[in-house]
Amino acid sequence: MYFKQRYMPCIDYLQYVYKNRQKIFLPNEQLVKYLRSLLDKAYMDPVFDIFQAQALFIQCNRELYLQVKETYKAEMIEYIKAGNYKAAMLYGEIFCFDILKDNRYCQGTDLDALFYYGIALIHSDSQRRAIDIFTYVKNHSEKNSLTYFKASAELLNNRYSRFQIKEILPESIILKHDMDTILSCNPDENTLETYQLRIAYSTCMNRMMMIYFLEDNKKKALDIYNEFCRYHLTLPSCRFSSKYNSMLHEWEMDCARGLVAYNIQTSIQLNKQCCDCFNGNIDNRRTILCKVDKLFFEAILNNTYEKAISGLIEYQKELSVKGIVSEEMKASIRITYCRLMRYVCIPEFEDISLLAPLVDEIYAEIFSTQLESHIITQGRTAYLLNNLLAILHIIKNDINAATEMLQYSRQLIQECGAQYRQITEHNYNHLKEIKKIKWYFYNNIMHDDTYYLDARVW
Repeated sequence: MYFKQRYMPCIDYLQYVYKNRQKIFLPNEQLVKYLRSLLDKAYMDPVFDIFQAQALFIQCNRELYLQVKETYKAEMIEYIKAGNYKAAMLYGEIFCFDILKDNRYCQGTDLDALFYYGIALIHSDSQRRAIDIFTYVKNHSEKNSLTYFKASAELLNNRYSRFQIKEILPESIILKHDMDTILSCNPDENTLETYQLRIAYSTCMNRMMMIYFLEDNKKKALDIYNEFCRYHLTLPSCRFSSKYNSMLHEWEMDCARGLVAYNIQTSIQLNKQCCDCFNGNIDNRRTILCKVDKLFFEAILNNTYEKAISGLIEYQKELSVKGIVSEEMKASIRITYCRLMRYVCIPEFEDISLLAPLVDEIYAEIFSTQLESHIITQGRTAYLLNNLLAILHIIKNDINAATEMLQYSRQLIQECGAQYRQITEHNYNHLKEIKKIKWYFYNNIMHDDTYYLDARVW
């Protein structure tokens, strides 16, 4: 059996085993113990070849593998609760290895583990893989079961984040109605099942609000927001009340994001309303992201880019430590915008072509984050990155590259409303005339010589 040299130190022992047996696989107890110890510490080494170790472990002793993988399921869920999605993803790959390879091994409780594996994938690796996982869980779950509702809500969430919103609202309305029917039957509020159903219900409604924002329907978006606030007031006190209160702050944070193109002052006020209310022990990811939004929005409004850069770098490091690479990448995009606008605010740089000598450094910084996190940008992240790269290419007078970036962005948001698309459309239509850079907010007059930045960077 062949092992690439980049993998961790087990290579010496394993090569010794195989070479001395003429590459004929003859498992022994020592190898089983060694493989298990490697899998137990898998999260500690980013270049450890998990899949080969799993395959070997199953070949060595499948019965033992089935016993210990339940431990990995528990570890995965604990890491998700702690906000360490990268470690959760690695343990999820160990647990789900044989299920995904052959669904004959799939049991009822495995679907729940697959669901959490999908959650880890969203934040640490691939939205596309997450969609495949949630689709699998939904299709193999009993209709209107808790697992079915959870997977359906996350599918809506992921389709939204990839701008795949065509015909999604009818699905979300039906899903919301079905969950509402169950919740109206006075379930036991202290059970984990009711708690998880309420999270799925919140996810479904939240994505409805954000989809309405994408479709330029601010009124309906705010109607959904107000409906959820009224719903929250009806929740009885229970052992999950702290989490439900945190969910309300998530809504305030997301509504602030949706409103930023309409009125950034309103967004900042709503953000401040929830920023200090998040409990890092309940939702560490949201706690960090809310602070990121606050710094970024205030920098845009007040031109405090220098202050924002130092703060955003610290929050980016926190996201990196937790393995939340998708948000780490978005934080990097915000930092790059702040670095760019710090120069644009200098009067002598009124003509952005003068910034050309500085672009290479800015360009290198954004890609170093992408390389270090091993992330393949997709959906919303790709849209944000392309819009940023386009203006950097324009400054360097590489109009062809900028055209490609914006053309891809146009394709990504083609299902969104005309108002949502107008920033990208304007920039695309006036590529050769661009001399200035400004943030754009709805109802501003657009000028042909200006590249407009979208403040909805999240």
